[in-house]
Amino acid sequence: MLVGMVVLFWVAKSIFTLLAFIAPVLLVITLFINHRIVLNYGKWVLNLLKTNTLMGVVATLLTIIGFPVVSFLLFGRALLQRKVNKMAGGMFEGDKEEYADYQEVPDEVVVLELPPLEPEPERRVETEDTDYEELFD
Repeated sequence: MLVGMVVLFWVAKSIFTLLAFIAPVLLVITLFINHRIVLNYGKWVLNLLKTNTLMGVVATLLTIIGFPVVSFLLFGRALLQRKVNKMAGGMFEGDKEEYADYQEVPDEVVVLELPPLEPEPERRVETEDTDYEELFD
């Protein structure tokens, strides 16, 4: 078990070191793909600082410490959003130039005639012993 933990630590350290070297490149590529992803993340952290200062400070510190992970996640989000936009863009291109058929609705108001409501009869509570009452005896 100890050997497994050492190997797991070594693998995690290697991945984090590799991410630390490519993190600036990933951030620049993210800015080219969709700069709003990075801006929205920054706005989110600033808003968190304004609304919940303690959590905002924690988020800022984790962003600084985990910069390689944050840049990788922002890069992944930019790629995913780009893929979704491409798929959605191709799906709705044919609908942009066609007008939908419609039907004019008259402005007159139609009043519905409803029958008058009849009052509900009063419910009487049965005081007689039933089979159900015998279950509890």
